[in-house]
Amino acid sequence: MRLDLSLQMSAVAVAGIGLMYPRIRPLLFGGRSLPGRVAGAAAGVLAVSLCATVSLLPLVSWYFGSLSPNLLLNVVWIPMLGFAIMPLGLAGMILSPFAFTAPAGGVLLKLAASITDHMLGLLHMVAGAGLTPVVAVLRPLWPEVVGFFLLLVVALAAWANRRVSTGLAGLGFLLLVAPHVFVMASDARDEVRLTVLDVGLGQSALISLPGGHRWLVDGGGGSKSFDLGEAVVGPYLTLGRPPRLDGVFMSHPDSDHSRGLSFILARFRVGAFYTNGQLPTGVSGAEMAEALTVSGLKPVPLVTGQRVALDDDVGLEVLHPPSGFESSNTNECSLVLRLVRGERGLAILPGDMESAGADAVLSLGVPLDAEVLVLPHHGSKASLSVPFYQGVGARAALCSNGFMNRFNFPHPAVVEALDVPLFTTSDHGQVTAVWRGDDPVVICAYRP
Repeated sequence: MRLDLSLQMSAVAVAGIGLMYPRIRPLLFGGRSLPGRVAGAAAGVLAVSLCATVSLLPLVSWYFGSLSPNLLLNVVWIPMLGFAIMPLGLAGMILSPFAFTAPAGGVLLKLAASITDHMLGLLHMVAGAGLTPVVAVLRPLWPEVVGFFLLLVVALAAWANRRVSTGLAGLGFLLLVAPHVFVMASDARDEVRLTVLDVGLGQSALISLPGGHRWLVDGGGGSKSFDLGEAVVGPYLTLGRPPRLDGVFMSHPDSDHSRGLSFILARFRVGAFYTNGQLPTGVSGAEMAEALTVSGLKPVPLVTGQRVALDDDVGLEVLHPPSGFESSNTNECSLVLRLVRGERGLAILPGDMESAGADAVLSLGVPLDAEVLVLPHHGSKASLSVPFYQGVGARAALCSNGFMNRFNFPHPAVVEALDVPLFTTSDHGQVTAVWRGDDPVVICAYRP
């Protein structure tokens, strides 16, 4: 029960209302006339909503990494829930177990469900009109959540003219500040990290550099009703850190790599957006176009021979596609990026490149050596290229493939041809390659 999110949120919201509403209620306006009573009731609903929203701030931020501050909607939602949906649902539940009252109970439950459906439809319509903005925020670490509630209790005690505990206030402040000191110390370490997120049958990778600089390569996929950028990638990026990225790379426009980027581009502060010269089409294309309009970002196309500096001595070399390269297969046009530090090849990120793209890269005769290879096209047989694997000469391979994926990626022939340790998101969850100074690469997996 303690792990049930709805129960946690309900308990925190009720506690927040109980603690804060008595302090706010004397401030509410109203009157004896009908308009005055209506205004007073609306103000009361807003006050209740405000109390619940404030108390839920750390919990919602912690779980979702985003906030939707739309208090006015609760002026409709709360009365409808309290005076229609919940009473009808409760009455239907009471009547349903008995044979002679079950038909009436069924009617009441259907009526409650119908009202709920219409309310949800109204909410989707309002959201579609852009009237319910969602803001990406820093996801607090658990000490910050505790510190927030301690300071809230201290503030309410001070409001009630009671003695304020300076020790409790100091502890709350310390719990708010300490996690940021920890994050700053972690970011100051001399290490480069490449993290392949577990986004199912798609791909999203994060490059982290000293000083807290971060670059995202692809954003995973999703569907019309589930956006991995909002549900997985965004929350991971904002855990203990603000919604900010130095840059974003989109290897190619296929939805399993690009679909989740629209949320990131629209809600995060992004320094630059790099592509292979192609953008998504259809619904994903419309979402990305809107995100680019909101962010003001202009896609920067990359071609073979270019280098994007990520830091003083860390960069991404563009190995593919060359200028003028054409293919009817969008996978073959994927950006192929080589992560380097100084002259040291760290990793190859080839998107969904297949055999034709691999041949094009090999024909260039440029250095391919890297200690880690992210498998092209999730390890599909169409991407199998033994010469390419040999040219990279990796010590380990990473694969974003999705648990029990319908294509059975990575293909057994690819696994056999690699002849190096392979870490897949289906078996190991999130996988991170870490380079500390001149030390050999270390692979860390969520599930060893």
